[in-house]
Amino acid sequence: GGAISVSFIARWDSLNTWGRILDFGSGQTTDNIVIANLEKGKSLVAEIYRGSARKRLLMTSVITLGELNRYLFTVSENGHLRMLRDGELLGELRTGYSPRLVERTHLCIGGAAWCPGSGLFNGYIADVKLWSGVVEWDVAHDGAAEVESREVEEKANLTDSKVEISDREAKLKARKAERKARKAQETNASEVVENERSIKAVTPARSTVTPDLTAAATEPRKRWADTSLEAADLVEDEAEAQVDGSAEVEAQAEVGVALGEEAAEEPDAEEEGKAEEE
Repeated sequence: GGAISVSFIARWDSLNTWGRILDFGSGQTTDNIVIANLEKGKSLVAEIYRGSARKRLLMTSVITLGELNRYLFTVSENGHLRMLRDGELLGELRTGYSPRLVERTHLCIGGAAWCPGSGLFNGYIADVKLWSGVVEWDVAHDGAAEVESREVEEKANLTDSKVEISDREAKLKARKAERKARKAQETNASEVVENERSIKAVTPARSTVTPDLTAAATEPRKRWADTSLEAADLVEDEAEAQVDGSAEVEAQAEVGVALGEEAAEEPDAEEEGKAEEE
């Protein structure tokens, strides 16, 4: 009870509803000391309860997600509330309460004192310190440089681990690709050997069949040639028959002419006979 100081390092990664940095108390509104983001926004509040009565220091829109900062919250004997961030005054309330000297059964970091699982903080909290009385910034954060160095080292180690994991993954992928390529080569070689065996097994059968295929292909051409010759002979016979017919007709015509001439001469002979008889 009385004057107190609380220092801490914090980074909000996201804003849960009433995400608490700390909540010291014995219930929901029973002499609590609370530091949290207001509802689900970027405003920061520091609250001191006396029983169920409350005094609130409100700092509007001061939270930046993903940003790591050092804080110091102090309460004097007469209830002067102050919040500093990185050595600069963030907000103050001169007419607040100082905490009463009572037992607080729940001293919670990152959650609510009155309901487990409620008011959870989503981010990073480190180096929470509590003093009886008001302390200055240099006292509260004399090890700040060490903390920052430790976090930088942790980030560097994390980066190195990620690089190492990436190297291992790259090597595994390369080995996998090499095995896949080797397996493909072996498969291709087996297929080539199998194809060669198949060709050797099929070649004799194909050689015995080839002459028959040739003869079968030649026979139709031979029959076609014979048919063509027969057709040519038939045409020639028809032509000779036509010539013979023409000659016969011509001979008949000549006989007719001769008979006509003889018939024409016979009346003259009869007339000559008659003349001689006279």
